[in-house]
Amino acid sequence: MKNKIFWPSNSSDWTEVGPEE
Repeated sequence: MKNKIFWPSNSSDWTEVGPEE
């Protein structure tokens, strides 16, 4: 499954990530 997580360090940028390793 892919989850969209928010990275404040990327200045309002969303990144799609897979399952936690």
